Amino acid sequence: MKTSRVSQLVCSISSNTATVEAYLESQGLPSPSFNVDAPRDLGIPPDANDIEDARRAALEATIELQDLLQGPTALLRPVTVEAMHTFKGCEPNETGHALAQNTKDNMFDWLEKHPDKARRFNSAVSTLVPSGRAATLLKESFDWNSIGDGTVVDVGGASGAISIMLAKDFPALNFVVQDLPKALEGTAERLPRDLIHRIKFMNHDFFTDQTVVADAYLLRAIFHNWPDAYCVKILQRLIPALKPGARIIVNDSIVPPPGTLSLLAERNVR
Repeated sequence: MKTSRVSQLVCSISSNTATVEAYLESQGLPSPSFNVDAPRDLGIPPDANDIEDARRAALEATIELQDLLQGPTALLRPVTVEAMHTFKGCEPNETGHALAQNTKDNMFDWLEKHPDKARRFNSAVSTLVPSGRAATLLKESFDWNSIGDGTVVDVGGASGAISIMLAKDFPALNFVVQDLPKALEGTAERLPRDLIHRIKFMNHDFFTDQTVVADAYLLRAIFHNWPDAYCVKILQRLIPALKPGARIIVNDSIVPPPGTLSLLAERNVR
């Protein structure tokens, strides 16, 4: 009799979990748990590739098994299915979130009206930075010294954390952090004293014309939140301020076609 996919997944979970557990025991590392005194991660070093492969294989098999045992309806959740049938366009307020909250606002406008929810949302997403948007990668992947003592506009820069990091590593640069008023509340007061002359905060909606003439415009983790047509609008709003030689630096996620990543990586990016 042919072995079912469910049975195959159970075997994969069992064998790969056993591999990880055996490694942890051999290295004197504790078994994973959510106890208060438990370590924050498994402690698997970067060079233990076979153990990391086993861990990921167990996770991917677990995800697929859970999906199969839930079935399509439970997996997609009713509100997602309803949104797919209700909305035929690509407007930012045509989402499952809009249906669930009974609102015509897009998610960011809705969060601005619900500050408690916004704080929880911001706290949650701060833990979900994809490796391609790691701050160190941004720092190393562009020649910031080529701007000299010029000015960088951090469009939608919120707390200014990225500008602060770059200002510390590139002491000739100056920054203007732009965002909506709610996002900028209290940011200037938290700025390190040695950077107050090099980092300024400015209220700005990136769907309105840019007014700061600068040497570079950084758009980090902006475009993945908006439909393509809105991303084009954001870029177009930079045009009035662009001078010859100005750079537009985009640091964001690009999602490859479905089925090209492993199941775990696919789940993380979508």
